[in-house]
Amino acid sequence: MPRRTYGQFEGLATALDAVGERWTLLVVRELLIGPRRYKDLLEGLAGIGTNLLAARLKAMQAEGLIERRVLPAPAGSTVYELTERGRSLEPALIALAQWGLAGIDEPKPT
Repeated sequence: MPRRTYGQFEGLATALDAVGERWTLLVVRELLIGPRRYKDLLEGLAGIGTNLLAARLKAMQAEGLIERRVLPAPAGSTVYELTERGRSLEPALIALAQWGLAGIDEPKPT
């Protein structure tokens, strides 16, 4: 399936082409803490399916937001981490989180 795009030559539309898909910014949030294994991302993103997470990670790699790296022995685990371009999203995520907090009434039991 071809990637969805706004097809506009404009900054916000171009940014949304890269990070506007559901779950993408939450993956960035998780990776702002540091490199994570696939399993750790899956656990930290309650509700995301494995196929969707795999698709998001692949798309984010293609956009240059994250990279996949194998840790040296003895760990040998594969981790995902933000590139410099991906880390540059932090101020935008903080601003969105602050904006979202204004709309929260009370925590839900779940």
